[in-house]
Amino acid sequence: MVHDEFKTLEEEEGKAKKNTILSVLLLIFSFFGFLDTLYLSVKEILASPVSCFIFQGCSQVLGSSYSKIFGLPLSFYGLIFYLAIFVLTIRYLESKKEKIIKWIFGLSILGILCAVYFLILQFAVIRAECVYCLFSVFNSTIIFVVSFVGFKRK
Repeated sequence: MVHDEFKTLEEEEGKAKKNTILSVLLLIFSFFGFLDTLYLSVKEILASPVSCFIFQGCSQVLGSSYSKIFGLPLSFYGLIFYLAIFVLTIRYLESKKEKIIKWIFGLSILGILCAVYFLILQFAVIRAECVYCLFSVFNSTIIFVVSFVGFKRK
């Protein structure tokens, strides 16, 4: 019986460690996603050109008719998305409430669906690539995978 208690305690400690690792990954990738979309948002507000490297299609992608929804640049929505993931992850670390993991996972589904849609637009419709947009797709994908792993474990 004592052996079972130690086993349960070890399992709980392992689970807590994995949750912390997953949470740190969410914080890292949402932070970098936030910086990426903040850069694009500031450039939009200042009407300043974006310095594009690796790919040369940033101005085509960011200036396309697909780059705004309801008159707001997609980078503004990205800011909100990444900030929400970051804040929710902090709240989860503070409270350990399982409901927060569900919110993060739900937002990550929205994020990955948007990322796939925008990726298709870049390659199939606009036929130009934006490194900042691709970086955001990468971040959204990692956030989805990490939150999926966390949600699946619950």
